[in-house]
Amino acid sequence: MICEAAEGPCSYSGRSMSTIHHGMGIASEDFEALVGALRTTLERFQVPLREQNELIRIMGLQRESIVENP
Repeated sequence: MICEAAEGPCSYSGRSMSTIHHGMGIASEDFEALVGALRTTLERFQVPLREQNELIRIMGLQRESIVENP
């Protein structure tokens, strides 16, 4: 899903983010931890800041579909 959303060569054909994450009780803190881990990984692999920010923005667009406990 992330690869496709970032206009990569992938095609996501899975269920919606809200369907997949429904009932998991994911809280804002959980989502922020994921985003933080993603940022750390991107920095570790020296992904340019512009691309890092774009990927974090894409993740942010999915927040409402994933987080159940804001």
